[in-house]
Amino acid sequence: MGGVSPTGVATVPGNRQLTVLWEPVAGAWNYAVTLASSAGGPSIWWGQTGGKPEFTAINLTNDQTYYIRIQSQPPDGGSSAYSAEVSVIPTVTLPQAPTYLDVTPGNGQLSLTWTAVTGATGYRVYRRTEETLWPSDPLALPAGTLFTDTGLVNGTKYYYIVAAVNAQGAGAWSPEAAGTPTANTTPAPVHVAVTPSNMQATVTWDPVAGATAYYVTVATSPGGPATGKSGNITGTIFAVTGLDNGQPYYFRVQATGNQWSAFSAEVSAIPNPDANVGNISGQVSVNFAGNSSLGVGNAAVSLQGTGGTSYSTTPDAGGNFTLLNVPFGNYQLVITAPDMDPVTQNVSLSAGSLNVTLPQMVVSSSTCPTVIPGDANGDGLANLEDVIYLLQMFSGVR
Repeated sequence: MGGVSPTGVATVPGNRQLTVLWEPVAGAWNYAVTLASSAGGPSIWWGQTGGKPEFTAINLTNDQTYYIRIQSQPPDGGSSAYSAEVSVIPTVTLPQAPTYLDVTPGNGQLSLTWTAVTGATGYRVYRRTEETLWPSDPLALPAGTLFTDTGLVNGTKYYYIVAAVNAQGAGAWSPEAAGTPTANTTPAPVHVAVTPSNMQATVTWDPVAGATAYYVTVATSPGGPATGKSGNITGTIFAVTGLDNGQPYYFRVQATGNQWSAFSAEVSAIPNPDANVGNISGQVSVNFAGNSSLGVGNAAVSLQGTGGTSYSTTPDAGGNFTLLNVPFGNYQLVITAPDMDPVTQNVSLSAGSLNVTLPQMVVSSSTCPTVIPGDANGDGLANLEDVIYLLQMFSGVR
């Protein structure tokens, strides 16, 4: 025998489950749990917790009393004397413990997700740090399976457990999960907005510095799991089609660069058959001196409709553009750029084409000769000025 016996042992019952937790013992590298079916009786289960001051037992019999004792195990071997014995009775009316608790780090924050529990009306999230006790009061009471803990200290490791709640009370706790916020992670997207329309929704957010791509989670419940409508995208506009009108959907966005960011704030929307709006997207590019499909970032894109209605936007550096929430109807798309011939194209947006994606629209230069390879600015020469001209096109200056 060796070490100090754990104290403060407490239990939380669940449906065919129980959670037991205790105060961490200074210097203990592990803990052993003895589960018995009678007071002080022989063990029906014995195991170690991997150093965590908590343990959840599953596949138990409801309405049967179980007795639990804990031992600490010091680094030099052996085990302490038993803790005081506690008892608990799993109850069928209490919810199951959440599973697959996952913690994603962010800058000064951590995002938690877990598997939804059948019959749960909400959840309780608990947090502790190294060598501290689990608090008696929860940190948060989210309705769904997503929670972002903000205002944290970068470099500090935080531990979390989650319990599901129904009308009868809180069930057993989930297995513990931990995460460490860091300033080096990719920031979470902000200013996420969703515009619903007929059988679709458009999600937008601010670009994240250093992000190379984004992942949009589309769920049918608050904080719920990703549905097949979710997906990756490199831009900051995500159009989701084929949705059910009248069904609430929940959207959250992650950015990835050096690693995945924490989740953005979650935003919900309900597709509306009376919205009668859609999106129009395309790309403006130019061919110069043997280089094809160079994105034109300084073009002007406008959409002219009947009755004087007009919508306009500017492409990104790659020449990509999207006109959002355009009412159904017939339009003429006009694209202009400095030193370029204007391009027009008729566009029809209807319930059958909720998201019109135009083919690549190549703007040709009326001043760009073809007789001299490399002559980009049309001066009849292939020289340094042409290199500068092409660089300006690449950078969006022209």
